[in-house]
Amino acid sequence: MKCDPESSLVIAALEAALTSGRLPLTAEATARRLVSRLSSPVRVAILGLPGSGKSELLNMLAGQPIVPRDARLTTIWLNYGKRPRTLVHLPDGRTEPHDGLLPEGVEDAQPERVEIEAPLPILEQISLTEVASDASISSQRAAIAEAVNGADMLLWCTQDFSGAEPMLWSHVPEPLKDHAFLVLAKADELHRDGVLTRRMADLEEVVADEFHSLFPVAARQGLTAVSATPPNSREFTASGGRALVAAILRHVEQGRRADLDNARLFLSQNGFAEQAGAAEAAQPAPPTSPAPAPREPSAPVAADRASAPDSLRDQLLVRLQEGASKLEDVPDDPSADAVAGLLSGCAETADSLAAMFTDPEMEDPGLADLHQDIEEAAEMILLMQIEADATAAADAVTLLLQLRRTIEA
Repeated sequence: MKCDPESSLVIAALEAALTSGRLPLTAEATARRLVSRLSSPVRVAILGLPGSGKSELLNMLAGQPIVPRDARLTTIWLNYGKRPRTLVHLPDGRTEPHDGLLPEGVEDAQPERVEIEAPLPILEQISLTEVASDASISSQRAAIAEAVNGADMLLWCTQDFSGAEPMLWSHVPEPLKDHAFLVLAKADELHRDGVLTRRMADLEEVVADEFHSLFPVAARQGLTAVSATPPNSREFTASGGRALVAAILRHVEQGRRADLDNARLFLSQNGFAEQAGAAEAAQPAPPTSPAPAPREPSAPVAADRASAPDSLRDQLLVRLQEGASKLEDVPDDPSADAVAGLLSGCAETADSLAAMFTDPEMEDPGLADLHQDIEEAAEMILLMQIEADATAAADAVTLLLQLRRTIEA
């Protein structure tokens, strides 16, 4: 997983605290857990009855057809890797590595699970697991237990959430339900049959009590749109895929912010200061409460501005200028690494702009509309990271330029 600078700084401080030898045993365990959470993608498990559309949803979220249609496979783990590779975990304990994505004939080996690695941008933020099961109650319960044991978020695929589904869902711990989405898969078929709107209305009460949110998604249509060359943004939106991906990434970001807050609180409570280097972080903080770190002086927005900016608008312009100065022009035929780096830089800049609105000292009610524009831009750039092509990179840079004009206006 590629960590942003803020997370990297906190991880370095936690690791330095661990090597200092001054943490109690219970605190060491907490520090290791925080390091693991901050340095690992959020684990998203896809559940549902057979035929509910789990594989199609996994393919759409991945942005390419990973699991063949009608494949009869066991549990599939999809993680980030620098090159496509498949690890087939066999019942006798052996693991067979294969180059590429999901080789033909893997079903014949009846593996216990299949682990696929691929260099897909979304997998730097989340890992995907499709939990296999048959239609029996015992198999479904086992699938839920497997997912609950290793997931941070759950996606339950269904067309009506009826029959045994509510009973099965009752086995999910209440805290995890707050991080679960109900996905009305095959929404195009439900719409064609004229029942989608009524189905969503019927499920409102269930979703309010048992899930975080409800999303109708035509995953097959969404996959076709996002894997096209160039990606069809309008069709991806129409499929419901864009809304679901944006909600997942937004939920992931909220969780990351909570983990960062918990890590900083842990460091403070145990007498360690968050510093720029691991060696510095190993030094204990003074016994008295440390004063807030002074803000680093920012470069002026224009040559005739000699003083440091003091309004939120001025600080936004400075932050945007700092981020933009690190970006390179999009070449005519960029490499995948160049595109990923540019999109990552745009995303970090947009996220940092959005984060500035959380500072109570800089609160400005008059900029509420601007805050919404920046949040929407940050969300769009996250989605562009999934498309990960030169067009998306150019669009991300254009979005930042539009934000600059908006802020200046």
